[in-house]
Amino acid sequence: MIESMGEREALEAGGLSEKEGRIYLELLKAGPINANVLSKLLDIERTVTYNVLNKLIQKGLANYIVKDGKKLFNAAEPENLLKPLKEKEEILNALIPKIKALQKIKPENIAVEVYEGKEALKTLFNIAIKAKEEILIFGGTGRAYKELPFSVPQREKEAISRKLRIRSIFNYDARNHPFTKLLIVKSRHLPKGYENIATTHILGDMVAIHAILKKPVVIMIKNRHIARGYKNVFEFLWKYAKPS
Repeated sequence: MIESMGEREALEAGGLSEKEGRIYLELLKAGPINANVLSKLLDIERTVTYNVLNKLIQKGLANYIVKDGKKLFNAAEPENLLKPLKEKEEILNALIPKIKALQKIKPENIAVEVYEGKEALKTLFNIAIKAKEEILIFGGTGRAYKELPFSVPQREKEAISRKLRIRSIFNYDARNHPFTKLLIVKSRHLPKGYENIATTHILGDMVAIHAILKKPVVIMIKNRHIARGYKNVFEFLWKYAKPS
């Protein structure tokens, strides 16, 4: 969760370098400050300090005033941290329809995709959040929370706002996971000893199986017949799973 991270770590996760984060935080605390003084406070070489300050100015995160012939640097409003993200979002929103138009229409029986890394989980959650049917999940481990401490809470908020319907069967060790407490989730858990490392999502005509080992792997299968078979498996497990 973001609450468990320090300010500097959060800034780095948001796209700033380690030195940019340190200098920006010091500017917020110190107010207008001379670059030489800033350099000594943070024990960063003066030329490096100037270079980082210039980068922060270019990003709209710092500015300066001239007083008695000297430049005094100051932090810009923290809300400016969101500007690059908003600009990228606008660009990508305009680009996505054009890219989709380039996709070839795939036959129904050829629809298996494999994704790797944390971005694979993000892709899965982006698909799930748009589900129009009830989402069915079994083999839940809760490990995605540790992999994506920023994305998961945001996706939960979106799921609640969209009033998604979710039924989830968790592994025994994850039976009291925070996800089970969401009002939109009806949860049960498997008996102790029946856990597995793979979590299966049934999203309409799609089945997505993910496992988090050294790195996340997501396998997506789009086929209504396969999805129907997995729904039958889910309903069988749901019948015998224990309420969380």
